[in-house]
Amino acid sequence: ERQSSLAGYGRPHAEDLDAKVGMLPGPRSPTDPPPPCPAPSGRRGRLERRLSEVREALLKLGDEGKGEGERRKADTISVVIATSKMIAEKPKMVDELVVLINHSNEDCIKDVPSRKGSHKHVTKEEVATRCTLGDNGDRSNRVLHVAFQQDRVVGCISSSYWTPWTEEGVGHWGYLAVDTAAQGKGVASALVASAMERLAGGTEEVHIEYLH
Repeated sequence: ERQSSLAGYGRPHAEDLDAKVGMLPGPRSPTDPPPPCPAPSGRRGRLERRLSEVREALLKLGDEGKGEGERRKADTISVVIATSKMIAEKPKMVDELVVLINHSNEDCIKDVPSRKGSHKHVTKEEVATRCTLGDNGDRSNRVLHVAFQQDRVVGCISSSYWTPWTEEGVGHWGYLAVDTAAQGKGVASALVASAMERLAGGTEEVHIEYLH
């Protein structure tokens, strides 16, 4: 009796479904051609239309889109330790650093009347000497880190494992300068991070130069 009462259970539901969505397709064979894609509707349709619009916009963007990528690449900051070889490969680098450092030092105290004209001016000889200190690699005590955006010099910082005015195991970084046109873009942060990473391998404490 129970089985006979369930005999027609599935049929009313199938009939209701046919009434709502149309006749259900018959069984398919693997050799049958694929059925036509239903027309997009509702949320799926809106999403597909939006994706199509985005694809068209990207195609129209073309070179402009590539230009944006190049701008992002131009904003990338690389920091390297200066050496004599670098001076030979980039003959203008020392002159660029001299101008950058002196201009940056002068600019940072322009609104402090009591310090007007008191900032230190560096010379080409001094900067060149600091650059050559990196020739000994990891054995160098003091080195000059130089920041670049592509091939343009945008900043520098000096790091030392020890100095005459610090105790044993106390490192030091200073000589920090950033091109005024590149300030506020993370150049100083990249320089300090580079100096601190180097000093972390050979010191227990680090002092910073806050007045130059």
